[in-house]
Amino acid sequence: MSLKKYKNNRSCGTCGYSESRFLSEMAAAFDQTRQWDSPCPQCGNKKWESLYWEVPDLNPGLMEKWSRDEGLCFMCQEEETSLAEKENLPLLVKYLDSDRTLNSKRKRLFEALCVLLYDNIPIENRSAHKNNPEKNKADQTLAGEVKGILLNRLDFFPEIKHELYLEDHIKEAVYPELNLPIEQ
Repeated sequence: MSLKKYKNNRSCGTCGYSESRFLSEMAAAFDQTRQWDSPCPQCGNKKWESLYWEVPDLNPGLMEKWSRDEGLCFMCQEEETSLAEKENLPLLVKYLDSDRTLNSKRKRLFEALCVLLYDNIPIENRSAHKNNPEKNKADQTLAGEVKGILLNRLDFFPEIKHELYLEDHIKEAVYPELNLPIEQ
């Protein structure tokens, strides 16, 4: 675990008072532990105009804790999107495959891999790198790798593929790649 401290800032929506605090890596990583609900020390208001927090990069220590605790999330809304980064791929696979990972977290990891596949599928007019052939090739390579990972695990997690919570546009692009029916 890192000794680095992660900065949080907030400004009061009523009086403009600003304050900062520093959190440990573990506290900064999860929505539940980085909550800052105390009222403004200047005026007592509980409405904050701006909030900012630094979060640590995903690492094995954070994944270990998250994978076994139902009550923790890195980002409570669209967590799968926040996990779906190329540099996270080895950790996503490791904890997806771990029998020590809670089923709800495995499902979230499967969803994150679906988002990562979606982000890298070469779809005409959607690619952010239309004019960059090297980036397109890297995206295709990553998409192929992620697709293989998902296809190799569909039989191990038959219940997961029917319980995924993905936005429709992601399902419409990813499910055909995985030979899954798009349920309406």
